[in-house]
Amino acid sequence: MYQRRDKESNRDTITYEIDMFDFCARRLCELSDSRADGADQDVYLEAFLVHCRNLSRFFSGNGPKRETDLTCKEPEKWADRVFDGARLRGLVEKAGLFDEAHHANISQYVQHCTTMRHERRMEWDVHRMYREMDAPITEFESMFPRTPNDPVRERFVPKSESSGVRTTAAPQEVKLIRV
Repeated sequence: MYQRRDKESNRDTITYEIDMFDFCARRLCELSDSRADGADQDVYLEAFLVHCRNLSRFFSGNGPKRETDLTCKEPEKWADRVFDGARLRGLVEKAGLFDEAHHANISQYVQHCTTMRHERRMEWDVHRMYREMDAPITEFESMFPRTPNDPVRERFVPKSESSGVRTTAAPQEVKLIRV
């Protein structure tokens, strides 16, 4: 039997998403530096996209809501302290731009089995997407710090902007391309 680690709070669920987002970005780029099997790269790319999408929806509050969904638009479900509402609204607005730019594509390629996977080649600029999502993560964690029991965030830091990794999805193919 497999199980993800237990969550101590709703805030801990967000910590988990952030940590997995960081881990997948780091691991995906490590694999691009090796002769790793394409299936390994596919797993980390898809996991990166899923966690990216989860964080995008959490920070932006966009999309349909279920009663159990956590979002920055409903902080009473997860915030354990008083917070600056204006600052949180600014974070939501910035994350909304990311969500509008990426959510539909991620959903088309990862969430559902769609004809788009075959019909349209898709490139995922992992470094750019990471940088764009890192800003709301950093802002969020400055407003709502981790507890002393939480793991320290291990941010992904690309070797250099000039050695970025871009992932490309084509029919029956996902591979990493150096740019």
